Amino acid sequence: MEKLISSLIGYAASFIISTLIWGKYEGDVGFINNLRFEFMGREIALHHWMLFLLLAVILVTFRQKLNISDKLFYLLLGFFMGGLNQGLTFKDWYKILK
Repeated sequence: MEKLISSLIGYAASFIISTLIWGKYEGDVGFINNLRFEFMGREIALHHWMLFLLLAVILVTFRQKLNISDKLFYLLLGFFMGGLNQGLTFKDWYKILK
């Protein structure tokens, strides 16, 4: 039960923080914009959900080497999943290449 509570706290905190930082809808001006750069004449957008996905994969992959408690592991995993899911609520979440 403690793992579930830790995950839910992390998830809720991240979802709320991500909404405040990146906005609620695509096109909202947040505190931080997605990283965009041009490559071979195309614009590439690195969305924040990609960062959270990468962090979650790293956390799960290196869990043993990180030597962190179960409570912290599930809190962080919930946090990364909350940010990832918040990013997927945007209608343009899949638009990486323009």
